[in-house]
Order: sequence, then C-alpha cells, then structure tokens
Amino acid sequence: MNRQKFHLFASILEYPDSRVSGLVRECLGLLEPRSGETSAGLMRFLELTDRLPSGRLEEVYSGTFDLQVVCYPYVGYQLFGESYKRGAFMVALKGRYRDLGLTETADLPDHLSPVLRYLAALDDDAECEEFVRVCLIPSLDKMTKGFRDQENPYREVINALLALLHEEYPGAIAEAADPAPAEWYAYDNPEPQAAGSCASCMPFPTTSKEG
Repeated sequence: MNRQKFHLFASILEYPDSRVSGLVRECLGLLEPRSGETSAGLMRFLELTDRLPSGRLEEVYSGTFDLQVVCYPYVGYQLFGESYKRGAFMVALKGRYRDLGLTETADLPDHLSPVLRYLAALDDDAECEEFVRVCLIPSLDKMTKGFRDQENPYREVINALLALLHEEYPGAIAEAADPAPAEWYAYDNPEPQAAGSCASCMPFPTTSKEG
C-alpha cells in the first residue's frame, strides 16, 4: 500500500495555496484503477475549483472549516464533542506523533491533516486498520453530514478520503458503526481498555492531564 496518498490528502486539507491543484493531480496519479469513487471526488474538486476566481478557494476553505463552520475537521471533536475525552485523545495523539518523529504543526493534534500524516507513518497494518475503523471512518461519516452545498469542493475531498479508506481497509467497513467511541475512552479508569477500540492502539498516558 502506498501511503503517500494520505500525506497528499493531509496537504490538500490544509489552508490552500498555489500547490493545491498539483497535489490533487499527484494524488490522482497514485490511485489504482479500482479507486473510481476516490478519483471521481478529486476530479470533481478540480472541476469546481477551476471555476473559482483567484482567492475564492481560500474563502471557501475558511468558510467551510474555520468561520461559520460547515464541517469541523477535528477527529477528536467528531468522536467526543468538546469534552475531557477529546482532550485525552489529543494528549495521546501528541505522544504518538513524538514517538514517530512527526513534526509538530500549528494545527491541533486531532485536525485531519496531522492525523492523516500519523496514519501514513504507522508501520503496523493491523494498528492502521484499527485506527481507521474506530476513529477515522466514524469521524468522516459525521463530517460528510455537515455539507449542504453540493458545489463545495471540500465536500468532494472529504467524500473522496472516506472512499479511499473504505477501499484500502475493507475489513474496517463492517465495524465502522460500533457503539459510541466515547465509551472507549476512560482517561481516569485504571482498568485495561477493551480490545477493538482506539484505546487499544493508542493508550493514554497515566501521569498527565495536559491538553
């Protein structure tokens, strides 16, 4: 599996600059012929952005993700809302990023871009699939529901990413609708976490409540 695709999606989902069309085309070049739904979404993104006047995509991005938010691009928020469990999730992510030598960015650790770079850096296929199943697919499913404008190019990117994850991790599909993930994060619970949860692949630190 070529995980460079996840790096490219991470960059596409950052604040846009002059490179974004090239990043999308590079990602299209890495997709396999069977990636029809993912390719169609990215091609639709290019079609929609080509219609926009200069500078308009930046406004669309801010309106979608930052201002009058259509889609909150934060995995922890989608899983737990604004709760201590989201904070615990971000603490755990930051620790994992450090362990893998990932560069810290200005984004919150549960933003889709650093999360996708984390997924790309993992070298354990079972761990990747677990993370996709219990964290990414449920979060992206919720994100897609925020879009009402069929002409929003970032709707196409989120849908394309979700399609790619279903394609790359077919074993994750059947279990993507597990019970509320919030029940799997007991930050102050000393008991071992159950298998089949984000906690099993991303244990929380036990000595700090930062984040």
